[in-house]
Amino acid sequence: MGGFGSGRYAASSRDTIEDLRCVGIKGWAEREFIRQGHSFMHVWPGEDGRPEAWIDVRIERVSSVHPALVGLLPAGSSVPDHLQAVLEYRAGRAPADVRPITDAIALAQSNRGFAGQSWRFCCPGCARRVADLYPCGDFFRCRKCCGLLYRSQRETRQARGLKKSARIKQQLGGTGEYSERVPERPKGMHWRTYQRLLDQVAEAETRE
Repeated sequence: MGGFGSGRYAASSRDTIEDLRCVGIKGWAEREFIRQGHSFMHVWPGEDGRPEAWIDVRIERVSSVHPALVGLLPAGSSVPDHLQAVLEYRAGRAPADVRPITDAIALAQSNRGFAGQSWRFCCPGCARRVADLYPCGDFFRCRKCCGLLYRSQRETRQARGLKKSARIKQQLGGTGEYSERVPERPKGMHWRTYQRLLDQVAEAETRE
C-alpha cells in the first residue's frame, strides 16, 4: 500500500497548482505503463532524491456494461470496455485519521492526428478528460474540482486586490499608496459608509 501521507497534501484555499503533488498521465504513457495488468509505484522524490511519498497503481480493463446487462446485447456484438487506473494509498486529514484508500480512475484514449494517441484521466468528480489529478480531500481530482489556480493567476488576483485597496484609501483622503494605513473617517462621512469601506479594504488585501 502506498504511503501518500495525511492532510497536508489535500488542496486548501491557499494552494496553487505548483504547490501540490500531482498524478500526471503523460509520464505514465511515455514509460509505457498504461497496459492491462501492469502494476507500478508512482513516486514523489524529496529534495535529497529519496522517495518522500508514493502510491501504488494498477491498470485494469473493465467493462462499460454492467455484468447483469451483458445478456441483453445483440448476438455477436462486442462488449465495450475501457482501462482504469486503481490507485491505492493511505491518506487522512490528520495523522490519527490516516486510512487505506482505493480510488479507481477511468482512462480515455483520443487520437491527436499526427501527434498520435494520447491518454487522459476521466476525473471522477466532473468527468472531464484531464492530464493531471491533484489531492482533493482523500482522493485525486482535476484542478477545477479542487478549486486550484496557477500561481500566476493567484498573483494577479492579489494585485487586483491591492489596487482596489489603494483606490479606497485614496477615496478616504489618503495618498493611494499600497502600504499606507487606512485613513481616519473623513469629516461628514457616515460611520456606516466608513465601516463598509473598511470591510472592502480588508477583503481586498486578503484576496487569494
